[in-house]
Amino acid sequence: MYNIFYIYNLYIELYSSINYTFREIASAIKKLLDAVNEVTAFIPGSAGKQALDQRKREFVKFSKRFSNTLKEYFKEGQ
Repeated sequence: MYNIFYIYNLYIELYSSINYTFREIASAIKKLLDAVNEVTAFIPGSAGKQALDQRKREFVKFSKRFSNTLKEYFKEGQ
């Protein structure tokens, strides 16, 4: 039978890897948004820039929703 310290260490390892994954996802999202901001400068006319900005806002909204859903999922699992 596993002792409590072994189980606790497994939990800590899992929690650390989940947090690391969240940081990787957040970093990738930031890089993507930075790239979108750079591309915006090369789009001629305001209509294209506005369309890209709208898509960017939608992406941020859904990214936040996804992040909050994951946080709730793991919070409920504790």
